[in-house]
Amino acid sequence: MVLIISGNTLTVLAVTMSRRLSSLVSNQFVLNLAISDLMVGLTLPYHLVFYLDDDFGKIKWSCLMRFILIILACLASIYNIIAIAVDRYIAIVHPLHYSRYMTKLVTRLLMSTTWTVAVCISCIPMFWNDWHSGVSCEMNVVVPKEYTTSILAPMFSLIWMVMFVLYWRIWREATCHARRMRANTCCPSSANDWKSIQVVLLVLGSFSICWMPFVVVSCAQTLPIVGLHNPIVYRLTSSLAMSNSGINPIIYAWKNAGFRAAFSKLLRCKRPDTSEYRGSPAPERKRGSVALREGSITRSTPGGVSTTGGGRPARLIYVESESDTARCRIIENAGYIDSECGDSNPSYAPDGPTPVHKAGARPPDVV
Repeated sequence: MVLIISGNTLTVLAVTMSRRLSSLVSNQFVLNLAISDLMVGLTLPYHLVFYLDDDFGKIKWSCLMRFILIILACLASIYNIIAIAVDRYIAIVHPLHYSRYMTKLVTRLLMSTTWTVAVCISCIPMFWNDWHSGVSCEMNVVVPKEYTTSILAPMFSLIWMVMFVLYWRIWREATCHARRMRANTCCPSSANDWKSIQVVLLVLGSFSICWMPFVVVSCAQTLPIVGLHNPIVYRLTSSLAMSNSGINPIIYAWKNAGFRAAFSKLLRCKRPDTSEYRGSPAPERKRGSVALREGSITRSTPGGVSTTGGGRPARLIYVESESDTARCRIIENAGYIDSECGDSNPSYAPDGPTPVHKAGARPPDVV
């Protein structure tokens, strides 16, 4: 409970108090995940009441709310993990179309959908339950076993398969571009395939280890085998599933240099300083876009000389005619390859133009 509440509270404060972090679309999904995980931690004290006072579990609605709240929080957390996977997939596999696909409207629609579906599924035990006077207020007793086998278990299986396919595509794309980066030296030469494997194993592995035992035990308890109906095993697996909410801040926030800088400020009771944020290189630009040292090119003159809005010639630093360099930045910052800046954030996605910094660029030409 302490781990879940403290980690997710820091994440929520970091995003809401830092303009740099909150400006990225991907961090809005991280914020939504942190809120749902924080809700998991806040429901745990309510669970403790039932172990301290047995009479509290004899009231029907107080008993049902015990499971409705925790199911709601856990489902919202799982759905937000899927939303982050989709956001990451678009950012890495289709980087040039990211700003068109992941608009603010689409982002808000996805986040509201996760909570709406979670609320609908979690409210089912309110009308479909096995509670009656005299039964112990335990989830495997009050919540119908058919609810677990027909709704929760298939949903978990589908979500796991979707996550596997998305991260497999992300890993394949990151590996392909890591090899291309080594060949073209457009990114650090220390990039390697094992880095991308580590990130995928961290995300999928933690989710599977935490949730799969609970789903297996819940489904196994529907079988007529006495040994599988051990309440201690059920409580241990359910606690392991809820511990995933304490691991998520480490996976999706702590591995980001910008979040770490914000956490350091918050732990010292200071407001996050956006000037310390160095975790996100410049996002991609459309094919044929240019980076300028002075102003921005807005039009071309008849003589082929490009000028700024004020008519002053602009100094061209370099032109990107392909999407590889842009995608290199995203994959590097996403943690799927090694980076010299030390950022291994698996949740980055571009959002809006930022100044370009390119080490070792060729001497600028005068346009």
